[in-house]
Amino acid sequence: MGGHRRPNSEIVNSIGLMEKRFPTLAERRKKLARTLSGGEQQMLAIARGLMAKPEPSLI
Repeated sequence: MGGHRRPNSEIVNSIGLMEKRFPTLAERRKKLARTLSGGEQQMLAIARGLMAKPEPSLI
């Protein structure tokens, strides 16, 4: 998942939070991303984006 520039402890915590938010991803954690369904791939993309801790836009 995302967050490769943060300390490992933060990454582990973020993965746990994303697995709570997207339980389907937790069930398929050992699968390769390319073997996930289209919807599961979208969940993974959203989770990766959230793990990067984006700044809220001022727009």
